Amino acid sequence: MKLAEALILRADLRKRTELLRERLRRNAKVQEGEFPIEPPEDLLLELDQVATDLELVIRRVNWTNANLMFDPNHRISDALAMRDTLDLRIRTLRSLVDELSRREPWLPRYVTSLDPAALQKELDDLRLKRREIDTRLQAINWQEDLLEPNY
Repeated sequence: MKLAEALILRADLRKRTELLRERLRRNAKVQEGEFPIEPPEDLLLELDQVATDLELVIRRVNWTNANLMFDPNHRISDALAMRDTLDLRIRTLRSLVDELSRREPWLPRYVTSLDPAALQKELDDLRLKRREIDTRLQAINWQEDLLEPNY
């Protein structure tokens, strides 16, 4: 199984756990004299199996990310951390640029203490770097097989 397939499976299993949680909620309590549409015991058994499957996929994905190289100096897990911190910086700068660019005529006149154009350029550079990392990750995900932990 390719790493990308495992990531899709992980997302599907997470969604299944949420759906099972909701089905359990709807069937765990019924009016006196009524019966649940689905037996909660069966749903709990299914949830246990899905959770077990999810744990195995997560372990294998994590092991693979920790052991495959993204580039000569970084593992995939490093690239994921870089992407996450780029996302944080992008969200922060986007919010800041939006705030600096907003004109509200009913408020007192404010002057900016930062250069919105320079921040926008930095934001564009960060977005490009994030896209490059994500593109490389996607390529690796579809090329590399999921690894089996050896612990």
